[in-house]
Amino acid sequence: MSQIRSSNRHLNIALSHVDFTYPNAPEPLLENVDATFTPGWTAVLGDNGIGKTTLIRIALGQLKPDRGTVSPASGEYVTAYCPQETTLEPQNLTEFANDWTAESLAIRDSLGIADDWAWRYTTLSGGEKKRLQVACALAEEADVLVLDEPTNHVDADTRHAIAQATSKFKGIGILISHDAELIDAVAKRCLFFERRHTKAGNRTILDLRPGNYSQASASLEQSNLSDSRALRDAQRTAVRIDSVKAERKHEAAQSAQKRRGDKIDPKDRDAFAKRGMAIYTGKDGRAGAASARIDSQVAAAHSRLDTIETAAKRYDGDLFITDQASHRREVIHLDEQTLPFDPSNADPSNADSSKAATAPPSGLTIPELSVGPTDHIGVQGPNGTGKTTLISKIHDSLADEGTETALPYLFIPQETTNGDVRRALRTLGELSSTERAQVLSGFAQLNSDPDRLLTGKEPSPGELRKLLLCLGIVVDHPQLIIMDEPTNHLDLHSITALGNALSAFPGALILVSHDARFLGSCTQITWQLQTSAQPGEISSSASSRLSIHLE
Repeated sequence: MSQIRSSNRHLNIALSHVDFTYPNAPEPLLENVDATFTPGWTAVLGDNGIGKTTLIRIALGQLKPDRGTVSPASGEYVTAYCPQETTLEPQNLTEFANDWTAESLAIRDSLGIADDWAWRYTTLSGGEKKRLQVACALAEEADVLVLDEPTNHVDADTRHAIAQATSKFKGIGILISHDAELIDAVAKRCLFFERRHTKAGNRTILDLRPGNYSQASASLEQSNLSDSRALRDAQRTAVRIDSVKAERKHEAAQSAQKRRGDKIDPKDRDAFAKRGMAIYTGKDGRAGAASARIDSQVAAAHSRLDTIETAAKRYDGDLFITDQASHRREVIHLDEQTLPFDPSNADPSNADSSKAATAPPSGLTIPELSVGPTDHIGVQGPNGTGKTTLISKIHDSLADEGTETALPYLFIPQETTNGDVRRALRTLGELSSTERAQVLSGFAQLNSDPDRLLTGKEPSPGELRKLLLCLGIVVDHPQLIIMDEPTNHLDLHSITALGNALSAFPGALILVSHDARFLGSCTQITWQLQTSAQPGEISSSASSRLSIHLE
């Protein structure tokens, strides 16, 4: 593939002493932060809601900082942005559909973009939409290209294709991602948003480290370990010097009593104490120098203790899930059948009418499926093989149950909407104080800040998924949880915490994900979907089959 062009190869973008606070927020989101973006890919990592996207919007000129500077001004270079949400059509989609230059063809080829995709965007799978979004962003020939979670929704082959395509870009690349494999493949440096803890409280810093994710995160971990050791040493030093000061004070009091005890009434303990303190503090002209030295050492030890920064505490995903599993023998039962794919996914311009009557219908063939009350199931398969079709069928079968016998369950879809945000915040506000505390406690256990919700600030996509899970557990008391791509939009620490939480869920669990490591942490049964499509064949015209594997 030819290199993807960038007109300004020597551009650097520098943010200096930037402050930013959202309206009605109790404290700044960004405070006195510096960052510099240079040619090549910089990965931006940090917890959900910590300010990654806000910083990039400031760098692109979409937000104005309360204080600080961005140089050069945003109008002096060309930018392109690929959003997280696959529901957003690229602004240059029509232009890309009609662009048949050598550069455009190379992008299509590298990402496996079929000729008709741009004309039927709404019918594409999540992974296909993401490929097309990335392709349109690359086609902008921008000086600065921002990819926001580009591997959400995608399978391993698509991740590899995105990595190969983006590695050819020669401008300033900013990759907001928690996909360690992708960052390892393309990034030259990593910008970590880190919450740091001191005695005065927590603050957010930006820590730029060279190398890909494996290299930079290992360096960061070593620094955090060194900080923790420094804190322990400072604590030991402070305790030791405090002890020395107390011991010297006691010795001074005893010495005073021995030297001058005959001049004071033996029963006058207050007089003895005052004299001992006078000697210790130097007011009697004897031990002042020694006292001053020890006081100076004590002050220095506590000053160091107060200023040492360490990584802020993280949680392990303990959501205190207490609901019991269902007493049913099975919570879901589907007969052997073929689930048809959405017919609107077919490409009518390529249809062969002479074969239409005899061609088998495209769809997902499933065996008889039975889900037990404690089964934890992971659903895997390439994009376009029918995972969402299967989940929709399961969801429909549960919705068809009578209200009196309906199984209490929680379903969190692959994509959320602004309506989901409003409903979640409204539900949170209507809860009792006890229930609200339970939700916010779970939210904190998934490495998010509950105070952000209490101020009314809208949660980020990752925070919303956590909030929906915590609300569902408290409000619905589910005996079955279904989540489609639950790790989309989540930071790496939150993925670990979510895996721990779901692993402890006593009921049934069905998770659709391309993240094999995550599924391995919380499921024991795999439903594997495979396509019958041949290389180069449009997946929506082929069929798929599901097989079951026990761990």
